[in-house]
Amino acid sequence: MIDFNVLVEEELAGHKFGNKGAPWECNLRDLTRWCEATIFHYNSNRTEKNREYRPEALVNLLYGDRMRTLFDKDRVKEIFASVFGRKVTGTEPIMYLNRDRVYFGDVFVDKNVNVKPRVQCADKTKSLVLRSQLSVLRSLSYCVNLGWMSILVGTSGCGKSSVVKTLANLAGRTLKTFPVTSAMDTTDILGGFEQVSGGRIGVFDITKLPRVDFHKFVDVLRMSP
Repeated sequence: MIDFNVLVEEELAGHKFGNKGAPWECNLRDLTRWCEATIFHYNSNRTEKNREYRPEALVNLLYGDRMRTLFDKDRVKEIFASVFGRKVTGTEPIMYLNRDRVYFGDVFVDKNVNVKPRVQCADKTKSLVLRSQLSVLRSLSYCVNLGWMSILVGTSGCGKSSVVKTLANLAGRTLKTFPVTSAMDTTDILGGFEQVSGGRIGVFDITKLPRVDFHKFVDVLRMSP
C-alpha cells in the first residue's frame, strides 16, 4: 500500500497524469483512510467464506474517484495492478434493496423504515437509479458509513445534487441543504483544527482527530503484498 501511494505521488508530481484538477497530494492521511476503509469492508463481510483484507476494493474510493478524467482513473488502476498483481474491484457495483437496507455492491446503508423521506421528487422518473450513478452511490455509501465528508465535483447539470437526493430517498433519510455564496469562508463549511493553548505553535488536541486502531493498521500493512 505504501509502495502504491509513493508511485502515485511520484507520477502526479511529475505531471505524468492527473493534470486536470491538480495539484494533488497523496500522503499518510490517504493511507490511514485506505486502511480504515479496508478494515470496515473486512468487518462488514463476516459471512463471506475465506474472508480477507481486500485493498483492491477500496483503492478507487481513495484514489480513483479523485481523478477527473477516464485516462487518469485508468492510470490509477494500472499502477495498482503493477504493485499488487491484481485488478481493482468494486467499480461496477450491483444495487439491491430489501426492507432494512439498500446495497451498492459490497456496502450497504441502513434504511429508516419508520420515517417517510422528506426529499420528494415531483417527477417519479427522476428518482430512478441510473447505471452510471451506481459507482458514485457506492462511494457515497462508504463515506456515510465511515463518517467522511465527500465533495462531488463536476460540470453544471451533470447530476451531483440528484445522486445525493437519490441516496437520501433510498435510505429514507432527511437531506438538509443550504446555499453557498462567495461571502462564505471555507472554514464555515470544512471547519478547522482547534489549537491547544499550551504555548507551543502547532500543538493540536489529538482527542479531536479521527481515531484509528494502530494495531489493526499495522496488521493490514503486514498482510498487504
